Amino acid sequence: MNRVFIVMLFAVTVTLEGIIMPALFGIRENFLTVIFLVALIVTYGTPAWVLGYGTVMAFIAEWFQGFYPGSLVMAWLLAAWAWYVMTEFLSIQPFRESPRTNIIGHTIAGLVLFSIVGSGFIGIEYLLYDRMITPAVLVSISRMPRIALFIAAAFAAYIMLLGSRRRQLFRYG
Repeated sequence: MNRVFIVMLFAVTVTLEGIIMPALFGIRENFLTVIFLVALIVTYGTPAWVLGYGTVMAFIAEWFQGFYPGSLVMAWLLAAWAWYVMTEFLSIQPFRESPRTNIIGHTIAGLVLFSIVGSGFIGIEYLLYDRMITPAVLVSISRMPRIALFIAAAFAAYIMLLGSRRRQLFRYG
């Protein structure tokens, strides 16, 4: 996909999230930009151009949405690092480089990265800016049975998908 088209798609995403959705539907906060950034990682991986474009896009999204400086950028870079770790230790590749039959695995990886961005965003805002989020709130969020069950089920489903395709779990092991 052309990089100019990616930038145009990002502009449409930010416009939808910041102007159109609140004006038409009253939806003030949604996750379109985060979903776009996670889809960028899952589709292309983490080459230098994706890291550069994604960092600039996350900064622009922070500016338009009024987030604290660096909160979305650092959370996105945390997700990019998590993708790098997943590609190094699990047999997963970017969507453009792997067969189209692994859509479920990429969807699960995208959901895991989405949860990493969300958790990282909340944690970064707590650590750097907003002490109104108490450690007790962070612990209670992390201990919610639904979140833990979702993460465990996503990881188990991904491992089962790998096993059903007779791939090794670890590349170098």
